[in-house]
Amino acid sequence: MARTEIGSLSELAGKKVSVGPQGSSSAATATALFKALGITVEPQHLDASTAIERLKQGTIDAAVIVGGKPYPLVSAVPTNSGIHLLPIPFSASLEAAYLPTRIEQHDYPNLIQPGGKVPTVATGMVIARRKGRSSVGGAVAHFVEVLLPRFAELQTSDRHPK
Repeated sequence: MARTEIGSLSELAGKKVSVGPQGSSSAATATALFKALGITVEPQHLDASTAIERLKQGTIDAAVIVGGKPYPLVSAVPTNSGIHLLPIPFSASLEAAYLPTRIEQHDYPNLIQPGGKVPTVATGMVIARRKGRSSVGGAVAHFVEVLLPRFAELQTSDRHPK
C-alpha cells in the first residue's frame, strides 16, 4: 500500500516504508523483495495497523503488508483515504522467490475500481522437518496427523478462505 502520489515501486527509493515488525516474516519478505528489485528504502518497523494509520496521516510513504487476501485491515481502509494498492509487476528479478498474482476488485472494493486488477506477488509456504528423532519432529508429525484428516473443517464458510 502507498500514498496515492506514489505511482510505482521505484518511487519508493529513499522513502519511509513500513516493512513490518523487526524479525517478522513481513520484514523478511519486504527486505528480500526490495533487495531483489534493487530499491533502497528507509525501513520503518511498524505493525500493519500502525502502518495504515501512518499512511493516512502521511508520515510514511508506503507499507508492505504480507497476508492472505482479503486482509481485514486493508479491507477497512476507506475509499478516498489517500492510500492505494501499489502494483508490484512480476519480473525476472523476482522469479527465484515469488509467484505472480493479482488483487482484484472483489478482494478490496474500497481500493480497486470495478473491473480493476492490481498485479502483485505471492510467497509460498512449506512445513518441513529434519529427518530423525527430535521433540520438534514429533510435534510436526503430530500436527500433520491431526490437520490432514480434518482439513475440510478448516474450509467452512466461517473461516478465512486461505
